[in-house]
Amino acid sequence: MDGKLNRTREAVADTLGIPLEVALDIPKIIIDGNYQIVIENHKGLIVFDENMVVVNSKVGSITLKGRDFKVLFIGGNTLTIGGILESVGYGSNEN
Repeated sequence: MDGKLNRTREAVADTLGIPLEVALDIPKIIIDGNYQIVIENHKGLIVFDENMVVVNSKVGSITLKGRDFKVLFIGGNTLTIGGILESVGYGSNEN
């Protein structure tokens, strides 16, 4: 059922010109070089330290690994992290 609902949402979003990440409430990750990461539609921070950030999302956890991480902005459903990005990983959502 969830797949059919998502396909319907995709079709409506396409027809109305709504971004897919907004219609499906999925995260959008923007990486500028290897020094700034913006995550939209997140569901909160799980872990944060200077070498690793784990963010919750509807589709599971998002793990950033690197060095010198700092929160540059957090507000609403947008998170901006600065630092040296080395990798991005995705985990499953057990819900």
